[in-house]
Amino acid sequence: MNLGHDKLELDDIEQGEEDFSVELLTNIGYEIRDVFPSAGDVLYEFLETPIHLSGHDILEVARRLVGEEEKEILFERLLWYGIFGVVREDQRVTYIYDARYDMRRLLGLASRRGKEYATFRLNPAFWKALEARV
Repeated sequence: MNLGHDKLELDDIEQGEEDFSVELLTNIGYEIRDVFPSAGDVLYEFLETPIHLSGHDILEVARRLVGEEEKEILFERLLWYGIFGVVREDQRVTYIYDARYDMRRLLGLASRRGKEYATFRLNPAFWKALEARV
């Protein structure tokens, strides 16, 4: 935990954050691949991405990986696993856990904003592992 230091230092915290992020990315990636094999390593498609993306941007990644017919399903999986949340007008972000795992509610928030034009935010837990651009 303290990387051999006598006391916890800022570098230790940053290293812990990165380790957590990488482990989360790996584990969630396996889960997505288990339930949606054709999605492959979808999370790695978001390496070095900005933290805010439009629905169109996310759907385009999904379309490239799984095709037109399944892109909506993959998009919904990314929301379900908390990879992305919907940015509201007041800049608050609603992730699936904020919506009490009610996917209809989360999709409703996205639809109200015109899903393809809505802004989505990459979950901060993935920023380090994906080297997100903040």
